[in-house]
Amino acid sequence: MPTFGSLTLDQVSRFNRYGRNIALMMRAQYRTTTTACADGQPAYACSGIMLRALNGFSTSWHAWEPSPLADRDGTMSFSWLRRDTKFKGFAFGHESGYVLFPARNHPSYLIDYTAHCYFPTDGATYERDDHGCGATTLLFPNDSRGCEQYGITTVDAWRQHYFAVEDRQHHQCAFMLNGDRDTARRTFQLALQAGASLGDIAFNDVTEFKLDVWPHGTSARLPVEAFFYQGGKEGGLEHARNYQRDFYEQAHRFVPVIRLDMPTSATDDVGFAYRAEDQGF
Repeated sequence: MPTFGSLTLDQVSRFNRYGRNIALMMRAQYRTTTTACADGQPAYACSGIMLRALNGFSTSWHAWEPSPLADRDGTMSFSWLRRDTKFKGFAFGHESGYVLFPARNHPSYLIDYTAHCYFPTDGATYERDDHGCGATTLLFPNDSRGCEQYGITTVDAWRQHYFAVEDRQHHQCAFMLNGDRDTARRTFQLALQAGASLGDIAFNDVTEFKLDVWPHGTSARLPVEAFFYQGGKEGGLEHARNYQRDFYEQAHRFVPVIRLDMPTSATDDVGFAYRAEDQGF
């Protein structure tokens, strides 16, 4: 089983070059604000940063494996970050996690992933049925399902629904992305416009994707682009290093640790940095 302790100087040099390139790629993904991909796929498939924030490293599980809750629902929660879809921190105040390559822009030997639905702000999906994309059954069983069920096809209609009650998190409807390509593209375009209309409400929250789970034990083929920690909150760095070490041992593939410097205002940009001293080797 490979470990970082057995690396040669040449391997370290190659890993550092690769890590710097990944940081540049992530910066380009973040800055690409396309409304759709060239092949007609929704914009998330070729732009932005698809990330999952984690509570920290554990020897009891692999960070990238579906949790028991994810296995139950058939989906996992991610946030999506882009220059026109910013937020200032991560879900639950977490400080580390991992990033996936864009769904249609990754090395060919890695598996694809598919999106089930999207919320412009945290959707309280652990309290929803239908793969985390349906109703919050205890609070709003009739009003919090997929947006298309309520005839919502414009930003104004979405805002009217979103602001109809004080508990917006549980009441909001899901933008369903599990249909055909053209419908998913149009739906995601509307979702981005809806999120942009929220201004500071969205900036002070997080976006939420529900991605279909992948099989356990497929580490070597997962499209993990980077492990990350939040700059200025160094507690996440050691967790990110441990995710990296664990992934290298399981998947036999180097994935860099990238520092994300999150914006303090909506006019700031996210910073992406590969630093050799941050790596787990």
